[in-house]
Amino acid sequence: MAQVQIYEDIGVGAEVFLPGKKWADKPLEIGEYGILAIPPGLQPAGFHLILNVSQEARLVIAMKNVGQDKGDYYRHALAQLGDSSNRLVTWVMYDPVEVIRAGGSVWTNWHTAKPNRIDCWLLEKDGRLNLVQIGVITNDNGKTFRLLKEPRWIGRILLTPNGEFVAKPDDPKWGPLLWNRGESRADIRQHPEFQKLLETTTLISWNGSIDELYPPLGPWNEVEWRIDWYIVFAGQGGQGIAKNHTGESAWVLRQDLFPSVSPDGDGLVRFFHNDPVLCSGIHKGWGTKKDAPPKLLCVRRA
Repeated sequence: MAQVQIYEDIGVGAEVFLPGKKWADKPLEIGEYGILAIPPGLQPAGFHLILNVSQEARLVIAMKNVGQDKGDYYRHALAQLGDSSNRLVTWVMYDPVEVIRAGGSVWTNWHTAKPNRIDCWLLEKDGRLNLVQIGVITNDNGKTFRLLKEPRWIGRILLTPNGEFVAKPDDPKWGPLLWNRGESRADIRQHPEFQKLLETTTLISWNGSIDELYPPLGPWNEVEWRIDWYIVFAGQGGQGIAKNHTGESAWVLRQDLFPSVSPDGDGLVRFFHNDPVLCSGIHKGWGTKKDAPPKLLCVRRA
């Protein structure tokens, strides 16, 4: 098994180390689907994630404060180590991705200022944009942990006739980029390296409809819910928000999926923007946040 996972499409190599001096010199071996080879009998408390990025890659590396609503993008939790000999820049996490164990459940901490993944913004010279997240998760209550690279948005930055930037997804399943003022990823627009990349792109002009930028949910019926967003790095192996025909929001949690929901080939269940789902009921007041959305029970694909 390899100790470095190479992602050639974005020019990144990833390594994972266990915390502590005992494990500092040797990265974990990485098996099929990114499964990490944990030493027998060890219950890891966390993982250090290291990204080796090609100097030629038009890539912005940043962490997002997921513990804050519409949190900012930053780098103060990452150390940059340059290596001119092999034209790589190495990004090292100061603090490990934390493993949480509570009430018989195990997951990697995602809802925090230092989440379980790093965001990689790849902006090509023609305006093509890929948002990719790389991190460490468990989807089986800590039986295994895996290094995961997950595409979160694929599309293109375009220019309106009045000179404004817009982001159009390649497929409605990616949903909107949500990078405008007041939206969840707005802070990336202020990142100086992202701004520099925008200045060095040749953008195609656009004069389309708002639905191309913000793919709508629907069509509806009275029993279906539609996935607004869903991310496998969230929750215990996956979590997101669905909406019904009245606009009500509800959480969708991987552990509440009906047993018949088949995972993808790598064992993970994924939903995309506007995927229709059904449920057997709604559980209100289940979390710790006051007035938080309810969650759907026994969720299955429609």
